Amino acid sequence: MNSNYKRLINSTLILSIGIICTKVLTFLLVPFYTRWLTQSDYGIYDLIITYTSLIIPVITLDLGEALFRFTLERLDDEDKVRTVVSTVIKYVILFYGCGIIIGIPILSRFVDFKLAGMIGVLLFVEIFNNIFMMLMRGQKKLTTYAASSIVFILTTFVLNYIFLKLLNLGLNGIVLAYIIGYSASILFMFFMGKTHRYLSFSSTDTNILKEMLKYSLPLIPNAVAWWIMDASDRTIITTFLGVTTSAILAVAHKVPNICHTMYSVFHLSWQENASDTINLSKEERDNYYNGVLNNMLSILLTIQIVVISCNFLFYKIMVREEYFPGYYQSPILVVALTFSMIAQFIGGIYIATKETKKNGFTTLLSAIINVLLHLVLVKIIGIYAATISTLISYIILLAMRWLDIKKTIDLKVSNKNILYFGVLLYFFASIYFNSFVLNCINLALGCSLFVIVNRAIIKKAFNGALSKLHHK
Repeated sequence: MNSNYKRLINSTLILSIGIICTKVLTFLLVPFYTRWLTQSDYGIYDLIITYTSLIIPVITLDLGEALFRFTLERLDDEDKVRTVVSTVIKYVILFYGCGIIIGIPILSRFVDFKLAGMIGVLLFVEIFNNIFMMLMRGQKKLTTYAASSIVFILTTFVLNYIFLKLLNLGLNGIVLAYIIGYSASILFMFFMGKTHRYLSFSSTDTNILKEMLKYSLPLIPNAVAWWIMDASDRTIITTFLGVTTSAILAVAHKVPNICHTMYSVFHLSWQENASDTINLSKEERDNYYNGVLNNMLSILLTIQIVVISCNFLFYKIMVREEYFPGYYQSPILVVALTFSMIAQFIGGIYIATKETKKNGFTTLLSAIINVLLHLVLVKIIGIYAATISTLISYIILLAMRWLDIKKTIDLKVSNKNILYFGVLLYFFASIYFNSFVLNCINLALGCSLFVIVNRAIIKKAFNGALSKLHHK
């Protein structure tokens, strides 16, 4: 059991370097984007990022996820890995070509042709960056995976400054910066990860493709449904309340995205770890899964408390005044993430048991509820419709998965974590008083609670850092 925990912790720490740094870049760029772009352009930029995240699993038939799983299973046979990789890349290029022929003319009706073409290129490099990163994960080359993210971050950050601040290229400059950033990351993995060893179009196999599609196709509804849960809000808000309100909502997501980033790092490791431990005896497996769930919740709930207590600083320091209405939306999204994270944890178990249809069905049903609620409420409560519908749909998603998983795995949330969730709700409610004094008190309380609850982890990390410095 200790070895399972150790593998989970080690892979989480390595993956966190790239993922957290990428999200930090996005977070740090917020004040620049809100100053250097109009609200309208920022809203369009957010919609571009939102829709590319939807299109990628659809246009690739989510073969990237299959690549990860099938590479992991064939890790000791280089020829089989070459067949898997070459097959995925060949057919993804074919699917992309068909998609772009249809998509560019449609996209050109909404944005100018030059920007539409750049978005097409952005989609291409983002697809292949994702595929190469899945390959790195499947081969357990996690250091290369993390390093490629840092290459992307540094390149994109520098180019954003040059293209936006110095050359004043606006929206086109952002898209160009991301294109070059993803390209740099791909080249890094191509050479440093020795990806070129696995590229051989003569090694493609349609039987392997069929086998991978059986695994990946049920994941597409799940991916689309998660997109609907996370991103349909922007579309509905843009349609009913305008692109400037959509920009306010986009900024409001930046604070809860810090919490989501922390979880996403863990989730990548959990998918692999759950697969490695699914065949333990029932008692051993249930104890292990409960231990992981409750340790994860203790850390993330206290992070959420700190994040909510920092919300007033984010809006006071990092964004312009016209984005302030988002201040009241962020806490709702932070609380919603609690239910989302536990639901995704159970989703990792579904992936391990290859019950991908359950993932897709439950997420799709919750997504439909999300959209219907939003459409009903948007004319009544405005921007609040987006965040409240998200909260309710995540609660329903968790309820469905929890009731289902309890039939086979006896998951339990500890009393300690229920208490932490109650504390989170206090911090959530206090935001709406918008009192500077109360906010400062809560910030001190939140940071203190985080240190007390996670003191063992903090101490271990501090001692580890000191040990490395001592050896140097």
